[in-house]
Amino acid sequence: MRKFISVSSKIALYVLLFGAFLALPLIFWMERFHGGASDASLTPVERIPLEAMSALAALLAAFLLCKAFKGPKFDEFGLLKTVSALHALSGALLGFAMIAIVLAALWAGGLASVDIRAAFPTGLILGATALGLFLNTVFQEVMFRGFIFRAILQHYSIVTSIIVSSVLFVAIHGAIIGEPWPMAGIGLLNLFAAGIMLSLAYLRTKSLWLPIGLHFGWNFAQASLGLAVTGQVIQDRQSLFAINGAPIITGGPFGIEGGLAGLLGPVAGLVLVLVLFRDTGAKRQSTFDGRN
Repeated sequence: MRKFISVSSKIALYVLLFGAFLALPLIFWMERFHGGASDASLTPVERIPLEAMSALAALLAAFLLCKAFKGPKFDEFGLLKTVSALHALSGALLGFAMIAIVLAALWAGGLASVDIRAAFPTGLILGATALGLFLNTVFQEVMFRGFIFRAILQHYSIVTSIIVSSVLFVAIHGAIIGEPWPMAGIGLLNLFAAGIMLSLAYLRTKSLWLPIGLHFGWNFAQASLGLAVTGQVIQDRQSLFAINGAPIITGGPFGIEGGLAGLLGPVAGLVLVLVLFRDTGAKRQSTFDGRN
């Protein structure tokens, strides 16, 4: 029970601190520039400040709590490693490959085709989309594979830490819950599988840059093709791929992450991570409490 209370209190404090850092600037920015509109109505360019505030809040909360508690060292997140750029680029390429595998499977099954009528986004929109999604993935990976995962790992096994942090990762993508069943259940399974893959990517490299790259590549590939990203349309335009078929397979309006085909992505990513990246000696212990 003491372990549970310790872990829960650290995670709760992190979330509260993150919310405190984000709340006031977010409210000011939304009211001042967008009249209180929801983030779902923002263009890719307008989303950049929102995502930047989220990433900075996640980093600042993690940095301060790392200093306040007896560990961990902030460099345990691996953000300043010399191979950071290589891990990020490798992850992004693998993320693109994961989407390619899903689309290839849909195409082979006669459920997807290229729509030549669709217009490709301008350089500005594509660049803004990339930057916004990159900042969004930094926020999510620092929070879930960084602080939360390591907070759990302080007292529990690697398996337990992966499972619990992945469940919490699923929880913030609450939009899938509103989808009809069984699509909602499939979407939750896909997100959970993604959480496992991203956790193992961190463990293999001891750096958040590989999961950041994977997460970014997966999301950006969908957005750049005009597909919905976890139920959210980032670019309001016709998709370059026409996807038809049973929503239980394709995900329907929610996007491929809501269908069985979408599960191919994180499963393929998991295999690629295990094959391409050697284990750097993941340990159960964490330096949250100074143990090695």
